[in-house]
Amino acid sequence: MNYNKKKISIFNLFAYEMHKKKIAWIVTGGLNDFPIKIGRDLDIIVKDYDNHKNTKKIYINCLKKFGIKKIVVKKSFYGEIIFAYDSKLNYYELHLCKNKIRSGYFSIKPDWNKLCKIGNFYIDPACYIFKNN
Repeated sequence: MNYNKKKISIFNLFAYEMHKKKIAWIVTGGLNDFPIKIGRDLDIIVKDYDNHKNTKKIYINCLKKFGIKKIVVKKSFYGEIIFAYDSKLNYYELHLCKNKIRSGYFSIKPDWNKLCKIGNFYIDPACYIFKNN
């Protein structure tokens, strides 16, 4: 399986597992070339911040199911980053943002009632545009 297909497969599995656990979340960045490929990373917001720990476990388990074992979790100002490398040094990253998107002095919170579905993912169009422009 090539890198782009593997990355999409990992994030599709992640979306499936999140749905199975009934964890509400949206993508705020990384779908610009979807369904051909996913960007360098996938940025997400989890509706209930208390689910961040479960979200991290789900993503790490998805990586492990694809044989990816070099995994690092790092806290950042904007949330947490989980990045990993496979045996060919391909890069996989999930950025768990807090409850809003920030850029400089501005921020925007998602409207959980106005989500759009793209493949197995949901976005809030206002947050996605804010993050990607």
